[in-house]
Amino acid sequence: MNPSQNPSAIRSKKEITDTLLQLMNTYSYNDITVKQIIFTFCFQNQELLIKLRDNNLIHLLLHKWNIFIPMMHNQIVSPNYPLFRSFTSEQIDYIIAFNIGAIWNVIMKWIEYDMKESPEQIKATLLKYLSNLMLFT
Repeated sequence: MNPSQNPSAIRSKKEITDTLLQLMNTYSYNDITVKQIIFTFCFQNQELLIKLRDNNLIHLLLHKWNIFIPMMHNQIVSPNYPLFRSFTSEQIDYIIAFNIGAIWNVIMKWIEYDMKESPEQIKATLLKYLSNLMLFT
């Protein structure tokens, strides 16, 4: 079956599109990040994520992210985006993999804590950490 015709792929695309449209009610398109889409999607699907975790199936999501997020990155982020201009495409692949791992572990911790915090609270925590980290470089 052609991946674009797969019912699961079609459903996922629709859910991600719905999440993007919801975020566009608050943010401009240019300000929305892949991370925001992922966290909002996870927040909206808490029950599913907790059930996947409880049934030892959560790793399947990581496998999908390792395919989907690089594809999304290539569709959304311009090759001329200043952050990536000085990197080769292979180096960008490593950076994306690094970010997927970081996002994955934050979301696993969030699920472990029963997703009590909002995506905005997690974002604020991580931004505070990154801001403090910059003080030490």
